[in-house]
Amino acid sequence: GYGANSQALVCARMVQELTALITSSGGHLETIVSFAGIGDIALTAYSSQSRNKALGKALGMKEYLEKDLPYTEGINTLAALPLRINITAMPMFHAVHKIVFEGHDLTVLFEACKKHESPKELML
Repeated sequence: GYGANSQALVCARMVQELTALITSSGGHLETIVSFAGIGDIALTAYSSQSRNKALGKALGMKEYLEKDLPYTEGINTLAALPLRINITAMPMFHAVHKIVFEGHDLTVLFEACKKHESPKELML
């Protein structure tokens, strides 16, 4: 498994991309620091009651069940993301998409962390 530092790195990179996604879509920067932004990310990442966290752990261990996917709201959002943006411009979201929908393992996520630059431009 990956330790707390690795998990924090992934979380920080995802916040960077979420910030770019929200602001490039006309959203307000204040949304990022609200409960709907960082609050939701913290709940998803660290709450033992989060279905998204449970799915993420199961995906990491290759133990998730297809039947569980519809019960996690993040799956629908992730599936729709490439329809709204150039997902390849967002390495973290792209890596998560590959893990969930293409069967890649977690190494793609940590490779994305290494190559990550704050997205400067999104093709919406």
